[in-house]
Amino acid sequence: VEALCTTFLQKFPPGYTWDGYNDDEGWIGIMLARGYRITGDANLLYQARTACVDMVWARGWDTQYNGGGIWEQQPNMTPPGQTIDKEALSNDSIGKAACYIYQGNHDQWYLDRATQIYAWVRSHLFNTSTGQVYNGVDRGGNVNTARNVYNQGTFADYANLLYQITGNSMYYND
Repeated sequence: VEALCTTFLQKFPPGYTWDGYNDDEGWIGIMLARGYRITGDANLLYQARTACVDMVWARGWDTQYNGGGIWEQQPNMTPPGQTIDKEALSNDSIGKAACYIYQGNHDQWYLDRATQIYAWVRSHLFNTSTGQVYNGVDRGGNVNTARNVYNQGTFADYANLLYQITGNSMYYND
């Protein structure tokens, strides 16, 4: 795990602002925060925080459209003609990374971000009657109800992490 994470950081040095897809930083953040929990290498947790979750939160969380949520692809980095959505993919991966960081350092800021992102996904993309997690929502509030297994799995894993951390039965029931 140490070799995997440190080699990744050597081959792809932090400073991922060039990558407009916010879910990419979510997956990197998950890897690094979990790597920290396994190895105790503080640099891995630092990079998960600063290069991934903090950076995406600063550039991607947006309340102008749909009252919150993280863009899947940064609007200023989206090719003309492509749809810009706030997707489960970006929100759930960053939320999970924030959970793992919180488990590693107990910094309340990360738990607050994790619960805030979850609340947004739950209110905009989660159908509490069926359990389906919708793909995303665009600037106009139009929901893309496409089914993707990664949306379901990541949301279930995210809910489980928050349940383990908080003991709140809503997460368990979701």
